[in-house]
Amino acid sequence: MVKRTSLEGAECPIARSLDAIGDWWSLLIIRDALLGRRRFGEFQKSLGLAKNILTVRLRTLVDKGILKTAPASDGSAYQEYVPTPKGRGTAAGRCESWNCIRRRDGYSSPPTRH
Repeated sequence: MVKRTSLEGAECPIARSLDAIGDWWSLLIIRDALLGRRRFGEFQKSLGLAKNILTVRLRTLVDKGILKTAPASDGSAYQEYVPTPKGRGTAAGRCESWNCIRRRDGYSSPPTRH
C-alpha cells in the first residue's frame, strides 16, 4: 500500500483542503452536514456507510476542525456533528468548483440532493 503524503503545510489552499478532507466519503459527510444532517444515524442512513468507517471519518473531520461535536439540540444524550466555519469554507470552495463544472457541461438546474 502506498503511504499517503501530507499536504497540510502546502502553500496551495486546494492542496491543504484535500489534506483535511482526505477522501470522497469525508466530502459526502461534509455535504450531508451542510444539508442539515447532524447525527451519526442520519449520516449512516444517507450514505450507507459501515459504522466503523463512518466513525473514523467523523473523528478525523472533528480533529481537523471541519466539524465539531455539540450536545443534541433535542436535549437527549446524543451528540451532533456541526460544520465549523472552516468546514463551511472548505465546502464553499468545493461547491463553487462543482457549479463551475455544471455550468461548463450545460446543466442549468442546481444539483439534486442525494
